[in-house]
Amino acid sequence: MSAPKLTRMTAADRDDLVAYLDGELPPEKERELDHMLVDNAVARQEVKRLADVYELLDYLPQADVSEDFTQTTMASLAAVKPPEKGDLPTTRLDVGALVKTAVGSFLLTAAAFAAARYVNAPQADQTLEVLPVLERLEELRAVEDRAFLDWLATDSTQRLLRETGG
Repeated sequence: MSAPKLTRMTAADRDDLVAYLDGELPPEKERELDHMLVDNAVARQEVKRLADVYELLDYLPQADVSEDFTQTTMASLAAVKPPEKGDLPTTRLDVGALVKTAVGSFLLTAAAFAAARYVNAPQADQTLEVLPVLERLEELRAVEDRAFLDWLATDSTQRLLRETGG
């Protein structure tokens, strides 16, 4: 005997299971579902879960409605006149306004980007100037002679170090 199929349930399958439990399926569909329940453990588990939920519904308090509730509700619905086709509001897409909005958004974004680059440019330049120092920071911290560090900072020493690759 082969193992039962474990197949995922689709939303349509779950809808069919609800209709099955409500007794609302046509006989042909009910037979299909009976066969599926025999073959599919996932479907059987889902039916049990739904049946448990239905059973819990019995514990909820029942609403008391008057005997003429259905008639009153149906009469109220019949009194509401659906809107005529000409009464419905029409919406029209204003392509010109849409293009203007898109262009404006683009220009605003570009201006914000340019302003951010302009504001941060001096800071980036300064960081690049001191990059060689930052790269060798641990070595420089070990130097105890301040005069030596001042000598390293002079332009001629910087040039010499660049030329020699030091």
